[in-house]
Amino acid sequence: HLKQTSPTTVEELTPAVLSLAAIQRVLAGLLAERVPINDLARIYEALVLRGKTSTEIPGLIDAARAALGPAIAARFAEDGRIRVVMFDPMLEQQMLEGMRVVDGNPQIVLTPEATLQVLESVRRTVSELTQAGPEPVLVCAPSLRQAVRRMLAPQVESLPVLSYDEAGAAGHATDVVGVVRIAPSALPSAAG
Repeated sequence: HLKQTSPTTVEELTPAVLSLAAIQRVLAGLLAERVPINDLARIYEALVLRGKTSTEIPGLIDAARAALGPAIAARFAEDGRIRVVMFDPMLEQQMLEGMRVVDGNPQIVLTPEATLQVLESVRRTVSELTQAGPEPVLVCAPSLRQAVRRMLAPQVESLPVLSYDEAGAAGHATDVVGVVRIAPSALPSAAG
């Protein structure tokens, strides 16, 4: 159907830039993160631009999310405000330093103790906040977003993870309602 309204975009994307299987993987990745895919024209345009430099699925998903930023944030806004949970700045810095790409997928490498504490802190914080009002979202640095989502999905599957850019894309005010913290002794710099 998109070919009828945006034939140039469709022809430019497939099969020259991406296969239909790759496009399907991107769309499935967006749906897994509860991102609506009804604006296929915008998604395809983002995929055309990103696909010319890289065809790695995580990067393509991020490109599509960036194009859909305002729509993503709007889903979690209530009365023009978004309830956000953030990482403690020291923890987020350690997570950034622990970023690795394994088989094309971003991962955060922390000590086992730190990883367990992060997961428990997120579970506890989200559980408390879910009972107290509208659904909160976890926000983090754009370069961490996919790795955080990958780390948390098995434990807190329904928690939306947005980048700072996505959370602010629609101009909604953000209310920080929770901070994920771990014991300072679990951070490598404190232990080393």
